[in-house]
Amino acid sequence: MSQAATYQQLRMNMQCLLVGVLGDASDAALNTTNRFFGDMIGFSNH
Repeated sequence: MSQAATYQQLRMNMQCLLVGVLGDASDAALNTTNRFFGDMIGFSNH
């Protein structure tokens, strides 16, 4: 009984960790992409 509960808790912790890591990675990718396109647009405007 307690073993199943522990497994459930562990899975939830892993999912939270994974979501956090993926969130950070996607934020970084988004920032890089925005900066890249911002530079391209700025470059084509000049």
